[in-house]
Amino acid sequence: MEFKKILFFSLKFFLAFGLCLFLLSFTPDFVLEFEAGAVHSVLSLVSYSVLDGKALFFGGVSFEFVAECTGLTLIGLLFSLYFATGLKFNLRFIYYSIFLVLFNIFRIVVTLLLSNLLAFDLVHVTFYFIDSLLVFFVWKHEFSKQNLKT
Repeated sequence: MEFKKILFFSLKFFLAFGLCLFLLSFTPDFVLEFEAGAVHSVLSLVSYSVLDGKALFFGGVSFEFVAECTGLTLIGLLFSLYFATGLKFNLRFIYYSIFLVLFNIFRIVVTLLLSNLLAFDLVHVTFYFIDSLLVFFVWKHEFSKQNLKT
């Protein structure tokens, strides 16, 4: 019986997350430009950067924003966990989504600033794990909260 639950959860999760990743490939340029602009605004407070559409020039290096940079992947991961575990989509899901987008801007700024001191790929990959843990803890908090009510 437990195996069937795990299998059913896995199928629901991977189908939902796969669909989210597929939809991510259709992210419009204005979303990428918004994200680049937000990162540029924050970076401008502490350092010099130049914005050109969805490209950001910082520290002598050009960074082009792609769909995975927007934080929508984090929201897709949270959505998939909610969907696979049957959590109710409520207003807190919207708040968490906004928080994840803002956290993603912070993540990119810190990644760019630390890439002057450490290898960019090291910082970038480390934040993938931090992002995933953050989403997991948000989901676990909501899962525990909703299951205590029932």
